[in-house]
Amino acid sequence: MTESNSQLLPMTSIAFSLAGLALAVYALKRSDRHRSVWVGLVTGGVTVAFWLCFLIAHIVSPA
Repeated sequence: MTESNSQLLPMTSIAFSLAGLALAVYALKRSDRHRSVWVGLVTGGVTVAFWLCFLIAHIVSPA
């Protein structure tokens, strides 16, 4: 993996997780309660929480 590709992976992960989270919330507002909506909500939420922890740690203790 090249250096430029490794920098793009976190950005795409953040973008896809935010998009998945937004789509799941939109589907829940439309009263869509299928299993795929819940899976998208949980996976998007976990990924967003993961990146938020990194952001908070970077703000609290920049190295």
